[in-house]
Parts: sequence; structure tokens; C-alpha cells
Amino acid sequence: MCPACREPYEIDENALEPYGHLSQATGRIQVYRGKGCDKCSGTGMKGRVALYEVMPISQELRDMVLRGAPTADIRRMAQEQGMKTLRQAGLQKVIEGMTTVEEVLRVTLS
Repeated sequence: MCPACREPYEIDENALEPYGHLSQATGRIQVYRGKGCDKCSGTGMKGRVALYEVMPISQELRDMVLRGAPTADIRRMAQEQGMKTLRQAGLQKVIEGMTTVEEVLRVTLS
């Protein structure tokens, strides 16, 4: 997001839940959107932010992989063990003021 033209606005944190955000019960949160300026060529976006989906391999996950468990089952178990999805990582960047909800939804799968 362009730091020169970003504008704050407030949303209810629960508004992010349909996209996969795990609410932290903070109520209203401040997020940002880019207005567009000369520094970002009117896009509201400048620079890059990396999103990561990291799956630490527990013994249980390792056993599932070795057994040839379906990918969906492995993913579900990883999430139960605390893995954040790519979209959840992106939504955290929204809360941190680094990108927009729209950009996260554009670049991630549900």
C-alpha cells in the first residue's frame, strides 16, 4: 500500500470472518485503503508485501503424509494445529495496515 496516500477507515473485525479471519474479539479495527497519488501512479499501491503459508510438520502430520492421506485431510489437521492459511496471513497484513482487504481477496484462494 502506498504510504503517501493511504487513508484509514474502521470496520468491525467480524466483517473479515467470512474470508477466513480468526476473530480476536477486538471489535472495530482501523484498516487502510490507498487513495491514489503521484507517488503510486494513482493506484494506491506501492511496493510489495510477501504472504506466507507455513506448515510446521508435527509427528501426526508426518504420519499422515507417509500414509498417503488426502491433501484436504492434511490441510485440515495442519489448521487444527495452528497453521494459518495464505488468506489468513494476508488478513493479518490488512490489520497491520500493510495492504487492503481487496488486494488479499484478489491474490488468495478462499
